[in-house]
Amino acid sequence: METYNIAVTGNFNILVPEEQSSLLFSLEGYIPVTVRIGQEREIKITLLPGTEQKDEDVYLIYGKQKRSQITSAISTVNGTDLEEIPITYQNAAVTGLLTGILTIQERGAPGGDNADIYMRGRRSWNNRNPIIYVDGHRRDFSLVDPHEIEQISVYKDAGALAIFGLRGGNGALMATTRRGKEGKPKLKLNAQVSMQQPTQKPDFLDAYNYALLHNEAMRNDFGEGTELYDDEMLEHYRTGDDPLHYPDVDWVGTFLKPYTISQKYNLSVEGGTSKARYFVNMSVQNNNGLYHTEKGINTYNTNANFTTYSIRSNVDVNLTDNLSMAVNLFGRQQRKKNPGGDGDNLFNTLYSLRPNIFPVHYGTDKVAGSNEQRNNPFGILNYSGYQDYTHTTTEASLNMTEKLGFITEGLSMYGSIAWDARYDNTVDRTKSYQVWQLVTDPVSGKDTLTAWGELAKQKNDNSFGSRKVRIFDVEFGLHYNRHFGKHQVTSSLVINRNQESDDTQNLPNYHEGIFGRANYTFASKYMAEFSFGWQGSEQLPEENRYGFFPAVSAGWIISEESFIKNNIGNILSFMKIRGSYGLAGNDDGIPYFYYLPGFKNSNNARYNFGTTPVSVAGWIEDGLFNPDVTWEQSLKTNIGADIGLFKNILSVGFNYFKEETTQILTEQRSVSTLLGIGASTGPRGNVGETLNEGFEGEWMVNHHIGKFNWFVGGNFCFAHNEIVFNDEQKFEYDYRKTVGKSINNLTDLYLTDGLYQSEQDILNSPKTTFSPPKVGDIKYRDLNGDGTVDINDRITGDLGNLGELSYAAFIGFKCYGVDFRAMFTGIGRREYYTSGISIIAFTNTLSTGGGYEGNVRQYHLDHRFNPQDPATWETASYPRLSVSGANHNTQRSDFWTENGAFLRLKTLELGYTLPVRWTRHAFMSQVRIFYSGYNLFTWHHMKTVDPESLQGGNAYPLQKISSFGLNIQF
Repeated sequence: METYNIAVTGNFNILVPEEQSSLLFSLEGYIPVTVRIGQEREIKITLLPGTEQKDEDVYLIYGKQKRSQITSAISTVNGTDLEEIPITYQNAAVTGLLTGILTIQERGAPGGDNADIYMRGRRSWNNRNPIIYVDGHRRDFSLVDPHEIEQISVYKDAGALAIFGLRGGNGALMATTRRGKEGKPKLKLNAQVSMQQPTQKPDFLDAYNYALLHNEAMRNDFGEGTELYDDEMLEHYRTGDDPLHYPDVDWVGTFLKPYTISQKYNLSVEGGTSKARYFVNMSVQNNNGLYHTEKGINTYNTNANFTTYSIRSNVDVNLTDNLSMAVNLFGRQQRKKNPGGDGDNLFNTLYSLRPNIFPVHYGTDKVAGSNEQRNNPFGILNYSGYQDYTHTTTEASLNMTEKLGFITEGLSMYGSIAWDARYDNTVDRTKSYQVWQLVTDPVSGKDTLTAWGELAKQKNDNSFGSRKVRIFDVEFGLHYNRHFGKHQVTSSLVINRNQESDDTQNLPNYHEGIFGRANYTFASKYMAEFSFGWQGSEQLPEENRYGFFPAVSAGWIISEESFIKNNIGNILSFMKIRGSYGLAGNDDGIPYFYYLPGFKNSNNARYNFGTTPVSVAGWIEDGLFNPDVTWEQSLKTNIGADIGLFKNILSVGFNYFKEETTQILTEQRSVSTLLGIGASTGPRGNVGETLNEGFEGEWMVNHHIGKFNWFVGGNFCFAHNEIVFNDEQKFEYDYRKTVGKSINNLTDLYLTDGLYQSEQDILNSPKTTFSPPKVGDIKYRDLNGDGTVDINDRITGDLGNLGELSYAAFIGFKCYGVDFRAMFTGIGRREYYTSGISIIAFTNTLSTGGGYEGNVRQYHLDHRFNPQDPATWETASYPRLSVSGANHNTQRSDFWTENGAFLRLKTLELGYTLPVRWTRHAFMSQVRIFYSGYNLFTWHHMKTVDPESLQGGNAYPLQKISSFGLNIQF
């Protein structure tokens, strides 16, 4: 059977070899049509919009398989679904598109806005993220241009993961890049310009309200008459008539722009002949920071900036009728610039400085400050220089495949060599700056400026490749695919050796082994598969270096049975039940050569030598080692079903999973500290055990009414893990144990009972072991009933920052050139612990100044307990204000936990494709203009921060993005 690509106009000429031939016409989104060709030489074909699903290929770590024959739990998303999402990292782009995948994006800084990926929750406290591959090699796809991606596959159960050997325990994702297709050259140009702005900004008070609350906090701490701000000062702050002596600075509003601009451009070309095919893609992305910098002070830009350039070339050549070659080349350079004061320091400063501490500057050449407080955003952004970080990645691979039909039909062998080089370098051009303090003589009233700090020369440091990584991957394998009547046999056997090294004193890390998969299908409806991985690493003891990880899976396509087809075939279009059972391993997190004793030179271990004693540094044992250290292993069970109803108008999928993970390398807290290796550490052993269990589902309705094609669907995943054993210390009270709780649950929490309403309330309540309470302070519960709240009253909570429930819902349509789609994503069953600057009034997180000389928020004004205002006593959700530290109120407790569940309008896209009759005269086969949005709206319960943001609340804010773009195809 030969395949032809018909021109976009629909006109075609095909040489038909026989009078009695068939032509199959198919187009994505339309019902295929088969036409028998007789004497008629001219035919006209009309394809109707439809929902018949194509049995697409699913890419596996070694080979590919038709979706209908998959017996494992594998979800996929096509690269075309990611292309217009206006973000830098693909880790965040897959949110909601892959069932069972949960992403958390804690930061929004240019180049720092990557997301953590979790697959079906967690199963180990040592490591958490699935392993990532690109085109069968362990590589990061987060910065791969989405226009290069053919498909992203996520492998979730033992049937798909056993073949990963020591690296499959946490699941795996693989991006498969696009390859050229036979046909005339096809050129595509994509351009996108985006506007980014924070999803949420902190709402700090102005100087007048700050001073009012500060006076109130002073009264709360020290009594009447101790206020810092008198009526005259308050009036100056209220009117703003003397900004030099009574400043009122909105630090966040002054130094963070309301929005910033990012750009993304992509150019690709593909095509080829029956002998050679090619795909080449070039892309560039640029993302500017939100910082407001002063023009004219420097000859260089001190705003944050992140730029990436990449190029990929995939070439396939048929050298002979049986021998083919694939050459893949990829290069990327990413460059990240930041002001000399790192991002965290800048946001600590922005969020800590009170509005009346000092003006922005006394003239742009004199940064305002004081001896006690030398941090000023104006100085950080304009006078602290910059840092320039560069990362370069080069990837190359060569694959050769030889068909061995002369031995037996369907047999082939292949060899692969891949080489990657990664290089990191930082140019440090930072410098320190002086600050100037305004001092007013109390007698004469004369103002003088006093300088603090030293104005140092700008550094010119270069890390000269602070990290150089080289990866060498060699692989040889056999593939077999053969049909025998109703029987089909597919198998792969692969030998792989992977080496990763860097420029440190560490030896190269090796992983090597044999991997295999064998699949048998009968009558296209009964399927069975066996897969295995046998892999070892030099980081494991020689006598226990290799692990064997087998798995079996099976499936039954019930809808192929005649009793279904003949009776309810129009209703039950497709139904497959499947199951898998097997082992997956994980050696991530084992310390360097942990099975061998280690020693180190230490200044803390000194010895005296000589008749006149001289103290010299000595060698000591570098902690305990474990001669029997081994990998984690997960025994995974998965039962699932895939169903299509009403000619596949409605499709449904479901999975139940259970994972029993053992041999987790664990600190053995049951061992007494008398062992002498430290009060808070213990020897490590492979004794930890967990249970991870849950279910996931997805559904989709895909239909048309005339030319109006529409779809609606969604997915969800519930994953609950439980610690079975972690060798924790013995607790007198069960509520303190972590065993029986989840890995990510909040720990060491005091339970609270509101706020003290009166002095009598304090007397009637249990005593506490921290600072004496006052009216308006937090009331803690005495769980063991001994009359005192202390460490024995702490509990392990029921939830944590990683939600147990993730879900997505989407809707869209296409009609007359207009296309629309929107996706909502959410997380449920989640608790977020707020602390420090994100919630505690007057917190100062800077290294200079007092710990409670910071700012206050609108939330504190609206929700505090005010001892002088009875109206607040019953409704307050924040304790009394304090500037003395309020140790009593800052204990780790459930008072500071919040419902971390949220729902986002994650993506929204609206496009219009111009009619071909308008564009073909300009030799353009397709022109599309579009709008794309990301993180546009969020519904949540949090008091002061975005629910996805980094705990602590002092990071670069997450961004919501609006983008406009253009796609042109020639």
